[in-house]
Amino acid sequence: LYHQPCNPSLQTIPLSLEELYEGCCKKMKITRTIHQANGSSSQDENILTLDIKPGWKAGTKLTFPQEGDVYPGKKAQDVVFIVAEKPHSLFKREGNDLHYTAQISLVEALCGNFEIIVPAITQEKVPIPIKNNTIKPGA
Repeated sequence: LYHQPCNPSLQTIPLSLEELYEGCCKKMKITRTIHQANGSSSQDENILTLDIKPGWKAGTKLTFPQEGDVYPGKKAQDVVFIVAEKPHSLFKREGNDLHYTAQISLVEALCGNFEIIVPAITQEKVPIPIKNNTIKPGA
């Protein structure tokens, strides 16, 4: 009888900001161990397809029921993939927002009339005009 559940097998899947923005499909090869009551065991390989939806965040869990190790008298483990966000060279994600730090010259900061070209996650360049806005220390 298979009544007692096993603790799930947790796996981290690191994804780039671009993959989290656009969504993607990842194939993960897993090996599960099938333990027999007599103490012997065998291994079984399987490929799981992870359908990453656009907009997912770090910590999102994707569960594959009963795809993990098998122990006598218990249900097979669930395999749970936990989304982790890879560091990005330009952006830092805070909730649903992407933060970008632009470098400006002292003259631009003091005069307050300039344009910042901000790269977007979609590879576009977004011009942001700054007009009559003197940057103050600590702002």
